[in-house]
Amino acid sequence: MRTSLSYTSSDVLEQQYVSRKLQASLNLGQANIDDNTATTWLVENTATLHRALGRQHDLTLLGGFTAQQTDNGANSAQGVGFTSDLLGYRRLNLADQVTGSSNATRQRVLSYLGRVNYSLAGKYLVTGTVRADGSSKFAANNKWAVFPSAAVAWRLSDEPFLRRLIPAVSELKLRLSAGSTGSNAIPTYQSLAAWNVGAPYAIGPTAFFNGATLSRITNPNLRWETTVQYDAGVDLGLFGNQLTVTADAYDKTTKDLLYAKQVPYLLGFASYVTNIGRVRNRGLELAVDTRSASRGLEVRLGGNVSLNRSKVLDLGGDRQFFLTGSNTSLPRWENDVIVQVGQPLGNFYGYVWDGIFQSSAEAAASGQAGAVVGGDKLRDVNGDRKIDSNDQTILGNAQPRYLFGLTGSVTYDRFSLSVLVRGALDFQVVNVSRAGMETPGGSSNMLTSVLGYWTTTNPSNSMTALNVSPFDGLTSRWVEDGSFVRLQNVTVQWDVPERLGARVGVRRLRLYLSGQNLLTASRYSWYDPEVSSRGTSDLTLGWDDSNYPGTKTVTVGASVGF
Repeated sequence: MRTSLSYTSSDVLEQQYVSRKLQASLNLGQANIDDNTATTWLVENTATLHRALGRQHDLTLLGGFTAQQTDNGANSAQGVGFTSDLLGYRRLNLADQVTGSSNATRQRVLSYLGRVNYSLAGKYLVTGTVRADGSSKFAANNKWAVFPSAAVAWRLSDEPFLRRLIPAVSELKLRLSAGSTGSNAIPTYQSLAAWNVGAPYAIGPTAFFNGATLSRITNPNLRWETTVQYDAGVDLGLFGNQLTVTADAYDKTTKDLLYAKQVPYLLGFASYVTNIGRVRNRGLELAVDTRSASRGLEVRLGGNVSLNRSKVLDLGGDRQFFLTGSNTSLPRWENDVIVQVGQPLGNFYGYVWDGIFQSSAEAAASGQAGAVVGGDKLRDVNGDRKIDSNDQTILGNAQPRYLFGLTGSVTYDRFSLSVLVRGALDFQVVNVSRAGMETPGGSSNMLTSVLGYWTTTNPSNSMTALNVSPFDGLTSRWVEDGSFVRLQNVTVQWDVPERLGARVGVRRLRLYLSGQNLLTASRYSWYDPEVSSRGTSDLTLGWDDSNYPGTKTVTVGASVGF
């Protein structure tokens, strides 16, 4: 029997005052007080029974349940319009205008689980698992779902015939598995209707009243997102496991995807969370490691590579839908991500950029509305001699086709050196940051490349004229190759001899120097291709809108044992 209980709590209080002397407060003075709380408790109870049935059979049974509750609260108050900066947020009631808001949410998950492990002669392995999960986030009739899984393995290296045929094989195991898992990764209360109060409306020419508007509709069918996955793999060890190879292939289909579906604004709200469609992911993973040791010198080298291909199978009867993200930089884009049946997730959608119009005649003959000399030139993709939404096309994809990693370590006596290199190939990033700083106009900073703007004496084909408004839509001009190779980690260690450590009163002393994110090789023009302003889901990757890049860190330290 095993029982574990965990409890976490946080309370973050933020108090801020913007002086009347600063432009940000519009010479009024502004105070903000925000108090955010979060508590989570988790109880896990399991019971395990192990039985050895004779000399060949081994059986392990496990059963149990888990319960989790998370409470979040937020209280905020704002005051605008202070006659003095003396007291600030300490006397919020002195402001000309005081507003406040509060919010509280609770979510619960209850799970029952069971697992059976069976081994025959240590060579034939079978595992079966089932769990039932209930979540408060879903509708009343769909809170519960059952997720079974099973796995079998055959350790061929323990078979006498293989040892005779191939003595170099020290480990060989074949694996097959199939199973399902669930996701409830949505905000709370999405199955319930919600109203916004305080919406003003008029009766007659002078009478105004506060009313309520529907901000979310009821969804009694909201349920668990379910993923069914099949795996096949092999583990191979040669020459006493000096060379090991692990290979896996998987086929994963996710149905009833949880997604905030956009709806016409005439309904009074922009979207609602629902289950929609199916997506399939197929991939391969390969890892190779080697180990060699001689006369106190040990060398380890390893590498891994993975490739994944996603495909949208169904969108609940729709052929496609679009996503629009908020950009702080210009241009302001709409419908710039497309989710389409038969296509992978993460596709950017827009116009192909063909440079700059070099003459008024070229602009007039383009069929592009608002075309002027020195302005953006778009490609007539469908060849109908006009530029419209039918010329939009897929401009790139945010999902890397290949991920890889390389590891190496050398140990000699008390010294060790380890290196990690990783990378991603064949994917694109939308450089919203560059779009904002290569768009002439406004009061923000510009890149020096803007100095090469188009003029009659400098007929640039890469930078528009200063007096020309940029095309207000996503084009291939801002889509860049994000492929990179990164020196992720280098660590050097020295275990100080015990006789030297004893002089300073320690039993064990290890000195180390470590560097993280030391070097990145990429054709991407901005700071870091491995960013995403819109989130980390498969639908929102690949947008760099003034993201803070990954930091380079060098650490010097010591590990001491007394």
